[in-house]
Amino acid sequence: EASPRQVAALSGVRVSAASAGREHSLILAEDGRVFSCGFGNYGLGHGDTRSVFEPKAIRSLGGVRISAVAAGTFTSFFASSDGRVWSSGSGERGQLGHGNDLHQSLPKRV
Repeated sequence: EASPRQVAALSGVRVSAASAGREHSLILAEDGRVFSCGFGNYGLGHGDTRSVFEPKAIRSLGGVRISAVAAGTFTSFFASSDGRVWSSGSGERGQLGHGNDLHQSLPKRV
């Protein structure tokens, strides 16, 4: 689109940060919830590999107050307000920090 427009799926959500990766985006709400959308072939944190065309809450992080997000090349990182870190997406080169090269469709603590 030529002009920015409000994302209807985030109506009523107070957004504090967003991060755009190669083919996906992460949106952080002020209350610590995280939403993702985009190409899902390696997982967007929802437990599957489907693409998501509107921001969808990552429910597996429920109960954890996330304070920062980072979207990379098919990877997502989530940091909690108490310093814990989770990652999901492509682990092809070990970039998720889990000690292996496996893809992670749900956020896993690093």
